[in-house]
Amino acid sequence: MNEYKIHIQNTLSKEVRELVIKVKDLIELTSSKLLNTDEVILSFLKTTGLTINGKLLFEEDIFSYKSHKGYLLGSFVGKVVWDKESACFGYEKINDSDLLINFTPFNSHDELSYDFLPHCKIIRTAAIK
Repeated sequence: MNEYKIHIQNTLSKEVRELVIKVKDLIELTSSKLLNTDEVILSFLKTTGLTINGKLLFEEDIFSYKSHKGYLLGSFVGKVVWDKESACFGYEKINDSDLLINFTPFNSHDELSYDFLPHCKIIRTAAIK
């Protein structure tokens, strides 16, 4: 979990670019070596350290899970969240009204890398705040 996704906006053109940087590069970011003088940071998101189909999963990403034979969990769409009380990443299911319900820690899945993640698909990467 040593990578961060950062959305940077040019204040003149309003164009947004995305950087994925490692913790060691944060000093360069804060000393403005990675930012132009007309750019501002819009969001700063942590990686979960997990991957879905080879792509890093970040907080606030939206993903779908498709149920499969041998695992009782039904299909759903979820949003990756950090839970302060549990001090861990997990997800909240998104219902038909786009409300987030029921935090579930990723570590609650006994076979996360076998029975859960391979049956997930990232639908939308972390939204710009």
